[in-house]
Amino acid sequence: MILRARAGSRVIDFVLAAALAASSLPAFAAETHDFNVPAEDAPTAIRDFASQAHVQILAAGENVKDKRLRAVNGEYSTDQGLHILLADSGLSPQYVGNRSIALVPASNLSASEKATGADGAKEGTKREQDSFRLAQTTPESGQAPSAVANMAQRSSGNSQGQPQLQEVIVTARKREELLQEVPVPVTVVDTRQLTDNNQTSLKDYYNTIPGLSISQIGSQDYQTIFIRGISTGTGFDPTVGVTLDDEPFGAFTNVGGGNQLPDIDPSDLERIEVLRGPQGSLYGTNSMGGLIRYVTKDPTTAGFSGSVTAGTSAVQNGAEPGYNFRASANAPLSDDLAFRISGYTRQDPGYIDDPVHNISGINEDRASGGMLSVKWTPTDSLSIKLRALAQHSSSDGASDVTIGLGDLQQNFAPGVGGDERWTQSYSAVVNAKFGTVDMTSVSGYNIVSQHYSSDFTYIFGNFPPFNNPYAPWYGEDANRSFSQELRFSGSLGPSVDWLGGGFYAYQKPYSTGAFYAGSASGELITALDTYDTQVRYSEYAGFGTITYHFTDQFDVQVGGRETHFDTKKWETDAGYIYGGVPTFVNDGGATADVFTYLVTPRLKLTPDLMLYARVATGYRPGGGNGMGIPGEAPIPPSYSADRTENYELGVKADVLNHRLSIDTSVYYITWKNIQLYEYAGGGIEEYVGNAGGAKSEGVELAVTARPLSGLTVAGWADYDDAVLTKATPSGVYGLPGFMLPYVWRWSGNLSAQQEFPLSTTITGFVGAVASYVDNRLGEFATSAATPERQQYPAYTQINLRGGAKYDAWTVNLFANNVTDRRGLLGGGIGGVPPTVFQIIQPRTVGLNISRSF
Repeated sequence: MILRARAGSRVIDFVLAAALAASSLPAFAAETHDFNVPAEDAPTAIRDFASQAHVQILAAGENVKDKRLRAVNGEYSTDQGLHILLADSGLSPQYVGNRSIALVPASNLSASEKATGADGAKEGTKREQDSFRLAQTTPESGQAPSAVANMAQRSSGNSQGQPQLQEVIVTARKREELLQEVPVPVTVVDTRQLTDNNQTSLKDYYNTIPGLSISQIGSQDYQTIFIRGISTGTGFDPTVGVTLDDEPFGAFTNVGGGNQLPDIDPSDLERIEVLRGPQGSLYGTNSMGGLIRYVTKDPTTAGFSGSVTAGTSAVQNGAEPGYNFRASANAPLSDDLAFRISGYTRQDPGYIDDPVHNISGINEDRASGGMLSVKWTPTDSLSIKLRALAQHSSSDGASDVTIGLGDLQQNFAPGVGGDERWTQSYSAVVNAKFGTVDMTSVSGYNIVSQHYSSDFTYIFGNFPPFNNPYAPWYGEDANRSFSQELRFSGSLGPSVDWLGGGFYAYQKPYSTGAFYAGSASGELITALDTYDTQVRYSEYAGFGTITYHFTDQFDVQVGGRETHFDTKKWETDAGYIYGGVPTFVNDGGATADVFTYLVTPRLKLTPDLMLYARVATGYRPGGGNGMGIPGEAPIPPSYSADRTENYELGVKADVLNHRLSIDTSVYYITWKNIQLYEYAGGGIEEYVGNAGGAKSEGVELAVTARPLSGLTVAGWADYDDAVLTKATPSGVYGLPGFMLPYVWRWSGNLSAQQEFPLSTTITGFVGAVASYVDNRLGEFATSAATPERQQYPAYTQINLRGGAKYDAWTVNLFANNVTDRRGLLGGGIGGVPPTVFQIIQPRTVGLNISRSF
């Protein structure tokens, strides 16, 4: 049940009044346990302590945010352990129910209320009713009722001290809410485990996320992502949006690397949220299949803290070991000002050899970067966060394997296949409160660029009159993007919550490069074809949502977004093929208005069982094709936006006293006006048009359980039938019923982790993850005369991990892809060249050691 302010206070008043009747600590407060809780951030420390003490701990987000709690190691009573944990935190434990504890600010206690506990602790449990601000706090305007109020209700019935799942807070709807109460299918990725297992790229863990599929272009290391089957292949504008701290990241178009993900080092991230289904009303452009939200860590004034991690790894057929080093520190500068700084460097082993040119481990990857953020909170009504992030990575060769050679081998033109990438991101987030209205301003600027190369000998080799044995291609993509969002939120009485705002973005993506004739020694003879593509994109949007609470159990959210976009494109081709002078010039663009909407009714049958329905839309903007080749048949100067409409029913539930969590949904998505390649001028002029239709329908089921103390088991299964519903135009051969590219019908994941005491001070852990990916088909064929599409077989990947925790130290051993499968991510028919494939990383074993302080 969603607690409204008035009704919620009555319920909590009753619970707390009952607690006041107790004249001493409850029996469970005197129970002794062997605690092994390291010094760490408050939410994590509270979770670990609650699990080891077999209690439910309630804590308001505003009370624990930015705090770091002390380590608790040794045999203590629950009450003694709590006071060690909370020392110098400004928080006090209050026993409010059977095996339930509330953490409240110690400043709220009067002198008479600071009694001695049963174990000699400084603060007891006696409280006046109006001191329990924790569970009675009125939600901020426009925000969901406080998470702790909901958790207070969820604690009822937990009287056996059984292990429970911990609540997860997300901001998928641009406000803090419990994951199990958000009427949107969301997966939260544990960034700590990614760091421990050295899974730094999305391709390393994509198969642990329901509904997410991927295709990789090796030479450029593009990881084109698709959610819920919304895919027509690579080379098109993105169908999945990406944000970094609510700032849109990267280009909105394929030009400028729009399909290049940031692959931010997970040590810099608080969490990753993956939203499935169209998100056009709140997030706008490109989120027609879903959205990936990267959320960085905030600085805190709670005290100085930090961590250091060092590790090494080895890959099957690796030329040499890899290494990684990460460090971070948080420091308060005053009571209202703090900063956080972090940095990393790593080298991932190369495991693909070039026997023709006698090079081992040619795809070795090197990366380094860092982040600096400052947060100033001068008053309770104002906070300002400034953040700067920079990354650089490079590789000498692509992670491609060539068919016809041995295992993990390739043969490319000399000196090609590698890439180098730079990422910079800057943002300013201002939160302010004006009476009952909250304001949020998000200003962002990011620069992404990449140099890459590939081997086009299969097309331009032995080109007359040069008769060149090699034909390398060198290119560069870049994009500069500025965005500004300003939004307000509040409530109109007890029944209406509202949110509204405006958005502006301006981008300057470009792509330039050349195809060369190359000599046997690798020298460049001449440029056969050069190209330079420039795009200017601007967007204005207004958006808003209204949530009406008909009762405490039933509410409906409606929302919409009106977007105006304007895009212009210029392209010039030259080189030997064109007589050395520019002969192929594009100059086109598109301007249009697009409206997206959502309707989401939600019914809370019980505090732990929610049903929801969701109708939501998303879109991709249109673009320009230009004038085409002079003298040839004219082509359309532009193409229009395409859009998706999602119809969905979902259920989220916590059962068995919160030992089992269920999240399931059934969806049907229609895709209209699809952007596809077409041809004119006898087949030599390629352009983007709008034609055809598709659907994606499926079922998603995710389950997480804590059946025993220290044991967590999770699993999900996903079925997705994503096919064409209308025939495609010339340029793409597709008939109704054809599967969309790179999309599987079945996928699944099963994981388990067990923690256990090795001694009174050391806790061990072991875990395993198995992921299944079904058969997929590659790019659409270009004609009925050659209808064959590349087939990618199903595969299962198994990862193992184990280690131990001692005080602030953690040792983690991992083995990824232990069966050394060669799962295919892309390549083959329609690839560049068609004899090359991209694969998942072979068996990798490693060790990471970290210490927090």
